[in-house]
Amino acid sequence: MRRIIWLGLGTTAAVVLAVLMAACTGPAGPAGPAGASSGTMSGTVTNSLTKSAVDGAKITLEPAIDGVAIQTKADGTYSAALPIGAYKVTIAKDGFNSATLNVALAGGQAVKNDTALVPKANVVISAAAVTGTSAGAAVDIPATVTVLDGSTVSGYEWTQTAGVTAKIESGATATARVTLADAQAYKGLLLKSLQQLDRTLVQPINSGALATAQTATFKLTVTTSSGKYSGTVNVSVVMPFVTASGLANVPLNIPVLLHSKSAASYKWTVTGPKGSAAALSDATSQDPYFTPDAGGKYTLKEATTGASLDVYAGSWAGAITGSDAKNEPLAAGCTACHNGKAAPDNFATWKTTGHAVVFTSAISNAADHYAETCLACHTVGFDTLNAKNNGSNDQADFAALQSSGMLAHPAAGNWQAILAQQPKTAGLTNIQCENCHGPNGADTTLHPDGAFDSARISLASDVCGVCHGRPPSHSLFQQWQSSSHANYETASAEGTNTSCARCHTAQGFLTWIQQPDMTKSLTSDQMKALNLTASTAQPITCVVCHDPHDEGNLVANPSVVKVRIEGDTAMLPSGYQATDVGKGATCITCHNTRNGAHNDAIGPDLASPDRAPHAAAQGDVLLGENAYFVTTGIRGGHSFIEDTCATCHVELSSPPKPYTTSTNHGFSASAEICGDCHGEFKNGENLMASTEAQLEVLSARLGAYTLSKLPDSVMIVDSTPHTIGAKSYDVGSTATAVAKSNIKSLVPVEVHGRQGFTVTFATPVIFTYAPAGEDTHTQTLTTAQFQLGGLTKDGKTLAIAAADPLYRAGWNYWLVHGDSSKGVHNPSFVANVLKASLDVLK
Repeated sequence: MRRIIWLGLGTTAAVVLAVLMAACTGPAGPAGPAGASSGTMSGTVTNSLTKSAVDGAKITLEPAIDGVAIQTKADGTYSAALPIGAYKVTIAKDGFNSATLNVALAGGQAVKNDTALVPKANVVISAAAVTGTSAGAAVDIPATVTVLDGSTVSGYEWTQTAGVTAKIESGATATARVTLADAQAYKGLLLKSLQQLDRTLVQPINSGALATAQTATFKLTVTTSSGKYSGTVNVSVVMPFVTASGLANVPLNIPVLLHSKSAASYKWTVTGPKGSAAALSDATSQDPYFTPDAGGKYTLKEATTGASLDVYAGSWAGAITGSDAKNEPLAAGCTACHNGKAAPDNFATWKTTGHAVVFTSAISNAADHYAETCLACHTVGFDTLNAKNNGSNDQADFAALQSSGMLAHPAAGNWQAILAQQPKTAGLTNIQCENCHGPNGADTTLHPDGAFDSARISLASDVCGVCHGRPPSHSLFQQWQSSSHANYETASAEGTNTSCARCHTAQGFLTWIQQPDMTKSLTSDQMKALNLTASTAQPITCVVCHDPHDEGNLVANPSVVKVRIEGDTAMLPSGYQATDVGKGATCITCHNTRNGAHNDAIGPDLASPDRAPHAAAQGDVLLGENAYFVTTGIRGGHSFIEDTCATCHVELSSPPKPYTTSTNHGFSASAEICGDCHGEFKNGENLMASTEAQLEVLSARLGAYTLSKLPDSVMIVDSTPHTIGAKSYDVGSTATAVAKSNIKSLVPVEVHGRQGFTVTFATPVIFTYAPAGEDTHTQTLTTAQFQLGGLTKDGKTLAIAAADPLYRAGWNYWLVHGDSSKGVHNPSFVANVLKASLDVLK
C-alpha cells in the first residue's frame, strides 16, 4: 500500500536556498536522540510568479522509500516521516520546472524547506495527441490551459498549421471540434510527401512521409490579460498504408501502393494467385493500391503505358534459432544452404553487425531505453495494422512478452529469458534477411527457388529508409535525399554511358569496383548484364558505400562503421592511387578528375589540349595531384586525418536541419568545424573567400589572355543547348566565322568535359545547326558557348596552339573550381596552383 502524506509545517527560506545549491546527496546529519530511527521532512511549495500555493506537486526521493508517496495539499504543504539518512529530493509539477534539493535527516530531526517552483511559461497550454482517428471523422481536440501568472483568460482561437486541411467547426473554447478531410485527401498528401519517379513500380513509403501525411496540426492561441500564448496538438488518422521498401516481395494482408509512369489516363488490372479475391482501389489513378490476401504472384498491368509488374506476397518466416557464446544469433535453417557453396554465405559477416544484435543488445542493457514502438524496426514483420502474416506480433507467445515487462525495462539476461520463454517471437527479432529482402515464407513462391530473384533485391535507399527514415532522430534517409548522391535525374541521364555509370549509378559502381583494372570504364556487355537503363538506374544509394551484410556495429563498444573501400584505393582513372586515407577511400574512388594524369612531368596534352578535369576533383586537390606549373604529390594536412573525407563531412559536421542524427549524411561539411582543430580560426570562411577571389581573377585573366591570342577572324562552333518549338537540342553548330572585333568578352565555362568560354558578341551572330536526320535550323545569338577545341582559324587548325600554356592554366582553373572546397582541402597546394597559373598568363 502506498501512503500519500499530507501535513503542513512552517519552513525557512534560507534553508531552501542552501539545500537547492547542493549538487549531490550530502552526508548524513548529526545523530539524533538515542533510539530515534526517523526524522521529518516538510515544506511549502509555491508559484514563483504569484507566490500562491502549488497543489499536487509530486515529491520523489532518491533512494526511494517503498510504500511512500508524497505530494502537496491544496495549500502547497507537505510532510513525511522518513528513515534517517541522506536524500536527493525532486519536486515536480506539470507546467513548472522541477526543483532538486538534498536533505539529510537525523533521528528525531525535523527539516523544513520552502520551495518556489518556476513556471515554464506564464500560461501553459497542454494537449495530448489525438491518435487512431479515421479520415472524414469529426473529432474533439481538448486542451488544458493553465494560467500561472495570475492573469485572466479573455479568448481562445484555434487554427490549423499543417496537414490535410480540416474544417474547424468550433474553436472559441479550450476544446475545438474539427471535421477531418476524406481518405483521398490524405492519400494525396502522402503521394506529395514521397519521392515519385517516372517509373512503374511498387511505391516505397518511408516513415517520415507517412507521419507527415497522416498528421494534421492545430494551434490554440489563448489571450489573457498578460498577453497571447499558444500551443499545438497533433491529430493522426489511421491510413491503409505502412512503411514499405519498394520491393516486389511483400507481406500478406498489407496494402501495396503502386505507381505508374506518367500517362494521360490510367487503367490498372490485377490478376492474383488461386484463392485470391484481391481488388484494386483507385484503379484509374496513377497510384492505385491492393491488398494481397493469398500467397503467390500478383500480376499488375497498366493498359495506357503497357506496363506490367509482378508482385509476390507471402508470410514472414524468421531465421533466428538461438545465440552462441558471444550472444551472436544462430540461423540454422538458413546457414544449411547459405554456406558459401550452395548459396552465398552472408551470415558470417551479418551475425557480427549491429543489425543482427540490435534487439538483443538493447533489451539486455539496463542503461538503455526501449519500448514496443522500437519493434517495427528491430523485429521482422511487426506492423501497426496488426495484419496476420506471421510477423513478430502474430506469434502465440508475443502477448507473454508484452506482459513480461522486459520491453519497457531492459535488463541483463532479458535476451536469454526471451529465447527460453518466448522462442517464437525471439525467432523474428533483430534485423534479419527478411527486413531487407521481404518475406521468406514458402507461400511467396520465391524462396528458395534456386534463382536470383530481382523482386527480393533492391539497391534503392528506400529499403534502408524503412527504418532509417524516421525523423528527426532516425533520419539518415532524409539526409541522404537532401544530398547530390540522391539525384535520380543524373543517374538516369548518365546510366547508359559506360564511363559515367561507374560513379553515377549504384549498379555501375558495385560492378566497377570488382574489376581488376579500375582505370577502365565498364563494358557494353556489363551494362547489358546489369540492365542499366534510364528507367532502372539507381543513384549513389546507401549500399554503394555500405555493404548491407557487413555494415559495422553501432551497438558495440567501441562502435564500428564500415564502408566498402577503406585505407587505400585502387589505381584510379585520374592516374594515381590514394593511400592511407581511411574511410575516405570510398569517397576518393569516385571523387577524382578521372581523365588520366596531368602534370609537368607528362607535359601538355597535345592530343586533347582542351580536356577539363572531371568536376569531382576533391581527391586530386586533397592529395596534391594533377596540376601544372607546381610540384605534385604533396599531400595536404587534411589528407592525414584518419578517415579524411568522412571525418569532416560525415562525423564532425552537423546534419541538415531539422534532423538530429549524430552523423551527417547530407555530406556538406560546415566551415564552422575548422575551429575544432584549428583553434586560431573560427571557421574557414576567410580562406574560402580568398580562394574564390583568386579564382575570379584567374577567370578574368583566362578570358583576356585568350582574346589577346586570337587572330582577326576565327571560326567558332557553338555548343549552347537550345530549344526549337517543343524540341530541345544539345548539338554543336557548323563552324561560323566571327571577327575578333565583334567579341566583347570571354568567360570560362566547361562544355561537355572540355574547357571552353561563354562569348558575348557586340553584334549578334547567326549559327547554323544540322542535327542528324533533320533539317538544318539557325539561331541568332548575342552569347554563345564553345569548346576551346572548337575555336579554329579555318575550321581545322586550332586558333591557339595546343602547346600554349592557356590550356594547362585552364586545367588548373577547373581543377580548383571542381574541387568545390575553395581551398579548404589543401590550402597551400591551391594557393600555389592559382598563383602559378596567373603567372604564366601574364
